[in-house]
Amino acid sequence: MRSLASVRDPMKFDRRRFARRAVEHTIRVAFATDDGRRGMMGIAVTDRSVHGLGGLCDTPLPVGTQLALCPVGVPVPVQSAVVVRCTAEDGRYRVGVRVVGGEAGGSASGGSKLPA
Repeated sequence: MRSLASVRDPMKFDRRRFARRAVEHTIRVAFATDDGRRGMMGIAVTDRSVHGLGGLCDTPLPVGTQLALCPVGVPVPVQSAVVVRCTAEDGRYRVGVRVVGGEAGGSASGGSKLPA
């Protein structure tokens, strides 16, 4: 039987092709939902992989929401992404984000535009 702590840890029980790396930083995102809602908010990034990010935010983002990722201190968005998962957790929302047309976790060629 799995312990509650291991089930709630987003880095456990992962079946991904690319490893995730734990990180701690905040990014700003501009978002647009399918129902026309738009806005800006912060996401506390907790992990990243080659193709995406995981983090916590205060507002639920429906799966399919389009995002423009903008690291703090950078005046314009640097990458596009889409929400692939959003679940309530302790009064916040844990989101999974897939980067579109690039790499979130960097590559051998150093292609990432997001902070490490």
